[in-house]
Amino acid sequence: MAKGLDCINGTSETLAPASGADGFTSYNTQTKAIDINISQSYGIAGFAHEATHAYQFEKGETDFNRTTGVDRGFLHDMTDEISAYRRQFVINSKSTGVSSLSNITDSYIRGLNTAYKTLPSMSLNQNSTLHTINVAHRLTSGIIYIPNLGNDGIKRYIDVKSTTFSNYVSH
Repeated sequence: MAKGLDCINGTSETLAPASGADGFTSYNTQTKAIDINISQSYGIAGFAHEATHAYQFEKGETDFNRTTGVDRGFLHDMTDEISAYRRQFVINSKSTGVSSLSNITDSYIRGLNTAYKTLPSMSLNQNSTLHTINVAHRLTSGIIYIPNLGNDGIKRYIDVKSTTFSNYVSH
C-alpha cells in the first residue's frame, strides 16, 4: 500500500461522504485532482479499495470522464476491480464477503454489481491502442490512438491526425 500512497501524495485527495454508495473514486473537474469519496461505515478497507483506484489513475491504468468526473472511462477494466478488491481483502477480509484472496476473481466481481458485468477482462492502460480498447469493449472504430499530453497538461487519447478521442482523462 505504501508504494501506491507514495505515488498519490502529490495529488489532492478529498475524503467526503459518498452519495448512494459506500465509496467511489472520482476526478474533480475543478481541481483536476482525484477525490476519494467514502462513507464513515466503509472503513479503512473501503478506503484502501478506493485509494487503489486513485493509484491506478496516477499510473495511467484507469481514466474518468473529464466532464462529469464520476463516470469511469474506457480504461476501466476487470483487472482494476480485482486489484482494488484484493487490496480491500488484505486490510479486512470480512469486508469482501469471501474467505480467501484467491476467491476474488473475475466471476466473483461480475456478480457484485451490474456495472461490472460489462467490464473488459483484459488489462487496459494509457498505452493501449484504440484497436485494443475497441476489441476489449467490442467497439467498432479501427483508428489507433495514442496518449498525448494536451496544452493543459492532461493526457488525451489522440490519433496520428490529432483528433481527440472521447471525453476521458488519464493522468
